[in-house]
Amino acid sequence: MTSNQLQIIKDRINSYLSSYRINPALEELDSLAAATNASWNIREKIASIRENYNLMGKYALDGINDSSRTQVRNDIISGITATTDIILREAKLQDSPKLYFSALRYERLQGDTTIASLIELYKEKNNRMAMGLMTGNTDIKEPDGRNLSEVLDNIAARIFNKVWTTHPFTQSDTHALSMFMKDATISKNIKLQLIGAVMLGGMEYFSENRLLMLGEIYNGNMPELEIHALCALLLTMWMQREHIHTSKIKSMIATLSELPAWQADVKMAFLQFIRTRDTERINRTMREDVIPSMMKIRPDINKIVKDDPDILDPMSLEDNPEWEELFEKSGLGSKLRELSEMQAEGADVMMSTFAHLKSFPYFNEVAHWFQPFFPEQHHVSKALGGNSIELAEMLESTPMLCDSDKYSMAFSLEQVAGAARKVMLEQIKAQNINMAELKNSSLLPDANSRENIANKYVQDLYRFFSLYRRKNEFANPFASPVNLVEIPEIAAAFDADDTLQLVAQFYFKRKYFNEAYTIYSMMLEHGASDAQTLQKAGYCMQQLCDIARATELYERSELLNPDNQWTQRRLAICYRSLGQYDKASKYYEKLLKLNPDDLSLSLHLGNCYLDLKRYDDALKQYFKVEFMDSESKRALRPLAWCLLITGQSQRSRSYYEKIIADAPTSNDYLNYGHLEMAQGNFRDAITRYRESIKLSGNDYEKWKELFNADRNELITLNVDPFIIDLVADNI
Repeated sequence: MTSNQLQIIKDRINSYLSSYRINPALEELDSLAAATNASWNIREKIASIRENYNLMGKYALDGINDSSRTQVRNDIISGITATTDIILREAKLQDSPKLYFSALRYERLQGDTTIASLIELYKEKNNRMAMGLMTGNTDIKEPDGRNLSEVLDNIAARIFNKVWTTHPFTQSDTHALSMFMKDATISKNIKLQLIGAVMLGGMEYFSENRLLMLGEIYNGNMPELEIHALCALLLTMWMQREHIHTSKIKSMIATLSELPAWQADVKMAFLQFIRTRDTERINRTMREDVIPSMMKIRPDINKIVKDDPDILDPMSLEDNPEWEELFEKSGLGSKLRELSEMQAEGADVMMSTFAHLKSFPYFNEVAHWFQPFFPEQHHVSKALGGNSIELAEMLESTPMLCDSDKYSMAFSLEQVAGAARKVMLEQIKAQNINMAELKNSSLLPDANSRENIANKYVQDLYRFFSLYRRKNEFANPFASPVNLVEIPEIAAAFDADDTLQLVAQFYFKRKYFNEAYTIYSMMLEHGASDAQTLQKAGYCMQQLCDIARATELYERSELLNPDNQWTQRRLAICYRSLGQYDKASKYYEKLLKLNPDDLSLSLHLGNCYLDLKRYDDALKQYFKVEFMDSESKRALRPLAWCLLITGQSQRSRSYYEKIIADAPTSNDYLNYGHLEMAQGNFRDAITRYRESIKLSGNDYEKWKELFNADRNELITLNVDPFIIDLVADNI
């Protein structure tokens, strides 16, 4: 069967399961097993699932009450999904060009190698390395002449690939990896690396044991391992959210939720996930605003540098009035301050800088993207050459870079000449001293804090899924918003109103209104009834163009805080958008009594009166705006139109002449043409209409719709319908 045919069958099975139609799903699974010549143990698994379903159905239909039957059904669905994946995986193994299957084919060619056997090989080499280091030997060689640290790195990559591509992930695999994670003689670096392998495999195919493994690691006693495992667990659950409702996973989450740090850690990790939404916006700001602005002021910068060479001293840049004035005039200062504030909040401002430094050969290996940076790493030692340890230790202690970017920096330094590298070394050293001072003054987060660990790990993950050369072969958890509140098993961690408020405010502040509304809606369902929550939920709906829902929420907010003018303004806007002009006008009248000099309210009220055909009242408001703000032109257009509609065409002409003389729009010429029609100047009207079409981009069909929409107004102005059609035909 072709891959498309296999996918069609899988989609049918998933469709049946989504509506709890287990029997037809099992029939499709039987057909799939037969078509792919599935092994006998797969067929036995299918038979066992069918037997369990039949027993459950028998007891239920016999009227036997069983409180666990919903969970039993969920476990059956999970079993069908897992079995389907196993069959499809074997069918794709032979000829799929995907990297996952290439790695899997390679591992199978290695004979009877297992996760456990590879771990034993690693431990053997690691013990030999430890013995050598104890005797002061840092350059230990294998019999074939290879450096032992390089051999260890290669074995670690083998273990990574084996853990990543093993499916199903058996109890023996889980046990071997669990014991390895608990082994105190093993470096945390490979343990952190393998957490990524567990996650990648779990995203590729749903595996209950992988999630249980990550939960076990989180419930440990080493912060880095715990936070990496938690982030991997949550992202994998998000990617497999349709399949995670098994009894064992629910039991695991229930156990973890009893831990004192669980709720705070989940909230913290969630905030790191949603901060990735800012990364692309920051990249765009750097690409479209900051860098072009820097290029524009480059001549001025060169002039300042030429006049004062000492300006290149970083210390002399601080509080330099020439630089400050230059940045402010260009608008660059505000952009840089915004980026600085976002970085202080944990945003990833380094992505755009290092995105082009991921083409080094080191990054061709999937395992390397998940490898923590450490000075003894043999690729780093080779790249930095002399003084490699000193420089690598400086990079390691740089708190603003994630591990992936530290590797990029190290490999970039390999290409820098000796003198220039020495200068960079001094700059990095000076920066680290400054960072240490900030850290000591509590202005910089502790690099070892749980939040900072999560922040940097999520940045590493984001880089892999966004920048790896074969990234399209991996399901990207950051391709759409990671919204953990949608996972029932996790949602309990967000029950506290302050947690939901924090998450909602993050989305709201950054104008991610769809996600913000989801959280505000959850808060309202949990019993929140304050006016501000209703206001913000309403504003989200308004920005998402669901005006009816926004109006409903604003009305509820007004009941709780009837004197809030912000809510009243929003209600007026919404009522007018819904065509309820009378209600809108009443709100504007009320607001205008409280703010008689607010000309924007007068203008909006005039527009409502115009919609209600209360032309005299509309003119009073427009003339008020014109009188009180003679320099402004915002009342010209509604005044000209209102005068035209009320038959005051000559007065209307005086306003249209002002409008046409100052950057007219297509609609301005359209209305000017209507004026000519009203005064019987039909040839002049054709000229105005042609100008209108030209300014519309020569989109005649769109223009014709606007013209026809005003037909009744033209007839009201005593223009003969015959003339209207004739003029339109001669444009």
